[in-house]
Amino acid sequence: MAHGFVVTYDKNPRTLRNTCAALKKSLNQTGFSVCWESVDLPDAWRTFLPAGRDFSIRDIPFTTTQFGATSLVFKASEGQPHVKDLGDEEAQYVFMSGDGTPFHFSPFIGGRGVLFGVGPIRSGKSFTKNTLATHFMKYGGLFRAIDIDPGSEPVAQTFGENGSIFRVEGNRTQGLNPFAVAEGPEDMRFVGHLKNTILQMLRTNDNEQLRTLELHEQGQLDAAIMATLKLPKEFQRLGTVANHCSKELKQKLERWVDGGMDAHLFDQEQDAIGSLDKAVAAFNLAGVKDDPIALPLVMSEIFYRVTGAFEDPARRLLPKWLDVDESHALLRIPYIRAGRNRHVDPITKGVCRSSRLAGASLRRLDLLLHGGSAHGRRPLPRRLPAHPGRVRSHPQPHAEARGLYRPAGTRRFQKNHPRGGTRAVCRLDLNTP
Repeated sequence: MAHGFVVTYDKNPRTLRNTCAALKKSLNQTGFSVCWESVDLPDAWRTFLPAGRDFSIRDIPFTTTQFGATSLVFKASEGQPHVKDLGDEEAQYVFMSGDGTPFHFSPFIGGRGVLFGVGPIRSGKSFTKNTLATHFMKYGGLFRAIDIDPGSEPVAQTFGENGSIFRVEGNRTQGLNPFAVAEGPEDMRFVGHLKNTILQMLRTNDNEQLRTLELHEQGQLDAAIMATLKLPKEFQRLGTVANHCSKELKQKLERWVDGGMDAHLFDQEQDAIGSLDKAVAAFNLAGVKDDPIALPLVMSEIFYRVTGAFEDPARRLLPKWLDVDESHALLRIPYIRAGRNRHVDPITKGVCRSSRLAGASLRRLDLLLHGGSAHGRRPLPRRLPAHPGRVRSHPQPHAEARGLYRPAGTRRFQKNHPRGGTRAVCRLDLNTP
């Protein structure tokens, strides 16, 4: 442990601020932590005088016992050897800390489970996720992965007959039929989902008049969906909905039905996903990963089906994990972003609400925090679970010093000297492990 003092002076407060910022950056890069003091504090100024080390207000006498107790803050955590949220099951995976201490990892903490993986390309996100997913299956639950590459396919292949793979490729021969999961005209959850999907399809039209529904067209769309749900299953498809609409409304949907440019994605007679009864299912959306229009819509459809299967009462007691790669693409959809509390929170409840885990992988954290856009204005809900972390605090033993210090990193750390100019004093500590 080492510490020292640095003083800087300038008559211009703005120049002083820039100098202090440059000093802080340089010192942080060399392993020092910086705490700024004001020169008007008598004790801080006294510290700079010859033999002033003993007058530092940051020095506190410690006994050996007190020092040992304080060092426990830096003791390596052992994690959760037994996961209470899963009925005292063993930890999902055991990592090795830097000092050799085993860390028993489980994403289920306090009745919830949310796992974010952030990192650049080729940094190991998919490898780590696949390793954790493979060990997650020992709980006898369900794993679903929505990827834009074959990243999760090895997990499905590992489990053989208990795994399934769905691919969206560029050959236009495979696609989705949203009505494959409809349960009849009384399935209002499906009706609401399909209406939102169609509205997103309309917003992709180039002409402004083709992007919205007229007053009378809204009723036509509702009636067309209900009429299609009353038909035999073999006639239920998106093209049938369009055929029940007027010529003007059908024109707005022509890209997505009856041989249109994107009709292969949602207007298939046979749904390519099939049953979701397998323990492991990997969805590879590589065929639309570079299509900013199709990718969010396909992800939304799969997301709807997976969350619906997770909410099945027959699976209520099974641990479940839904992982979404490049999740910011899904959050670009307004109704998904607006309803994220409804989807994310239930998925992350504890064992009493079916032990669900939500995972997300992305290259930039700001895309997730701003709902899929680096310049978005609607961040994710603040109710995401918080995890304990290390907090470093500096004690203030002198009563007169209370309230006179500001946290490191704030901009208001200098005070004008009565004789002119501005000064700032900082204390340096080597970072401890």
